[in-house]
Amino acid sequence: MYIIPFSSMEIPIVIHYFAFHATYMRLVALRKFMNTKKIKPQQAQIIYKSLHDSVENIKNAFDPLFIFRFLTNLPCVMLIMYNSVKDTKDGSKNIFASIIEAILVFILIAKIFAPAIGASSLSTESDKIKVVLHDMLLVEEDETKVQDIKRFISYIEARPFKFRVLKIIHLDATLPVAILNLCVTYLIILLQLTHIY
Repeated sequence: MYIIPFSSMEIPIVIHYFAFHATYMRLVALRKFMNTKKIKPQQAQIIYKSLHDSVENIKNAFDPLFIFRFLTNLPCVMLIMYNSVKDTKDGSKNIFASIIEAILVFILIAKIFAPAIGASSLSTESDKIKVVLHDMLLVEEDETKVQDIKRFISYIEARPFKFRVLKIIHLDATLPVAILNLCVTYLIILLQLTHIY
């Protein structure tokens, strides 16, 4: 009963991730239908557009929550890492405390990365759809269908599933690298300013 308020803070992250995942599964189904030629390129383009529009609307609703989570979790991670290094230097580090701190850092970072993982899967799947369309171009002889396929390819290139939070933070596989780079840089600065090492 006491854990419900704490778990309710995680619900937006779960919804954000599953919105991306549900769209990913729909894109996979769209690609499979296109492979079996059960759907025309015009119909596939309409489905792609509606999926992109719906994800964009959902993402815009969750952007402030993502920024809030980013701005609150990143300093916590930095402080835990700094205290861990400081306690290790002092020799007052307990092994169980180290394990708990490592788990806590992992959970905090996973909260930041979850939407980025979901968004990067969308980008990968839209690239696979482009490959399917290019494969269709190789075998298609009807000129009107060729034009429809080319129009769909250019639409995917104009509106790929690549997202940014507030046009600043990329939601893709580069986010973990950028956050790791940020954490290490500022941890080194903290250690130098406090003269621990």
